Amino acid sequence: MSGLSVTDKTFLEAVLSMGGGYVLDFKNTSFAQFFDDLGIDIYEEKYAEYGVSKANRLKTFWKLGSGTEIASSLRALADYAAARKVTGGCQEVTEEQIAKIRDIAETSAGGSSTAATGAPIAITTEATVTKNLISIEIHEDIYGHIQQYLATGDYFHSASIRRGCRAGLMANAPVASKDGTADGSDLLLDRSTRNESLPQD
Repeated sequence: MSGLSVTDKTFLEAVLSMGGGYVLDFKNTSFAQFFDDLGIDIYEEKYAEYGVSKANRLKTFWKLGSGTEIASSLRALADYAAARKVTGGCQEVTEEQIAKIRDIAETSAGGSSTAATGAPIAITTEATVTKNLISIEIHEDIYGHIQQYLATGDYFHSASIRRGCRAGLMANAPVASKDGTADGSDLLLDRSTRNESLPQD
């Protein structure tokens, strides 16, 4: 099912000139061919739930399609609008709007941690030092990995995971949350008593 928000849909409907049942400058045939290239029969009966116009079929597709399908179609629509601008069509669509369509496509794909370039987005942790006390907040994805150690009180191994602690704190550190309860949200290490520091990456 679509991950498009009401705001996304409102923006897309305006930019794609969907008023009056149209979608950009597509004709019925070219609209069918556009989706056929994506492996989708947009003129299948199920896409007529909101009506038989191109705009209504697209709206129904946004409702019924998977995040992957919708993301692919939005990327293709952005490519189409960009190509038409070069050849004299779709002049009302700006470069900024085309870029926004691409952004919405990435979001609708499921909030993947991979950017449009294909490069992975780094997952980081936060570390602060106050009065010789290092407080490291563990990212929830990392915490899921080391929770097996925290649950058994094995703080040595939980603290030694490089990604979870940013530098591999090899210390039997007590675990406490910000409100003082032991839930593993933060790792606290007193540098003044353990005489240890974080190695540099």
